[in-house]
Amino acid sequence: MHPDPGYILFYGTLMSGFALRRRTAIDALLRYVGRGSVRGALFDLGPYPAAVRAEGTVRGEVYAVTDPAALLPLVDAVECYLPDDPARSEYIRAPAPVAVEGGPDRTAWIYYYAQPLAGAAWIPSGDYREYIIRTRRRPSPLGASGGPRTAL
Repeated sequence: MHPDPGYILFYGTLMSGFALRRRTAIDALLRYVGRGSVRGALFDLGPYPAAVRAEGTVRGEVYAVTDPAALLPLVDAVECYLPDDPARSEYIRAPAPVAVEGGPDRTAWIYYYAQPLAGAAWIPSGDYREYIIRTRRRPSPLGASGGPRTAL
């Protein structure tokens, strides 16, 4: 298990303004720090994106986590991350160095996709919000597996 870095980067449907973010009711557990980016590549899985460790940049929102014991189990459930069984997880939570726009770099939790990409489209900009606006896609209000969120 990794020590808690105290920050988290959201790059998909948990960013501010998305329906899933409102449904999870996690705002009280977070304090916005700024826009940030992490090394990686972003892919379109249809209803939501997937970041993987790779060359490139994934852009998102960085938050200070005010109550990790309350927040992380909620987000783990949303991302279908099973800390005791990572092989069965859809995403893996891991710390990563994050460049914060206009501020010092941080180490933050990020959820990396842990399954085969199976022909998923690459998002060259690494920016999911820009991508769904440009392509007029609608993100899913459902869970990472496409079904209802189990913990919500």
